[in-house]
Amino acid sequence: MELVPLEIRRWKKAALEGMTELFRDGKGKEVEEKNLLIEELYREIGRLKVELDSSQKKLDLQVEGEGKAL
Repeated sequence: MELVPLEIRRWKKAALEGMTELFRDGKGKEVEEKNLLIEELYREIGRLKVELDSSQKKLDLQVEGEGKAL
């Protein structure tokens, strides 16, 4: 089977165009996904910090209440 030069040029052009899009979009999507993950993790850290602070305040109040009761 012999390939026609025109056919080879078409394949080469399609491959070159496809590769630039593949690498450009791939890195952009990867960075975007990382940023979304980081944002999600920061939200979770914030939520857990608020929960921890609230639990510590409740514990402090309980300890103070027990001290007064003794």
